[in-house]
Amino acid sequence: MQPVRDAWLGRDKLRHFGASTAIQIIGYGSLRLMGASRGSSTVGATMVTAAAGIAKELHDSRCGGRASMRDLVWDGAGALAGTGLTRLGDPR
Repeated sequence: MQPVRDAWLGRDKLRHFGASTAIQIIGYGSLRLMGASRGSSTVGATMVTAAAGIAKELHDSRCGGRASMRDLVWDGAGALAGTGLTRLGDPR
């Protein structure tokens, strides 16, 4: 039996990046609509994005898959991209 290969690049990593970017943007926007400051909204959205990524890896490890640190790296990159996009769209 060959070990499972966890490549740095691939469709799965793109999905992690895209989902985390979307979660970050939606979380930030939701918090801003509720009146939170830019800083608080960024922190709150980042916490939600991180929790979603960690929960996904825990789910994978408990349901016959493998948790992947590389997936979490792509989740972090997506959160960073989402933060950059929210800053561009919310210059106040």
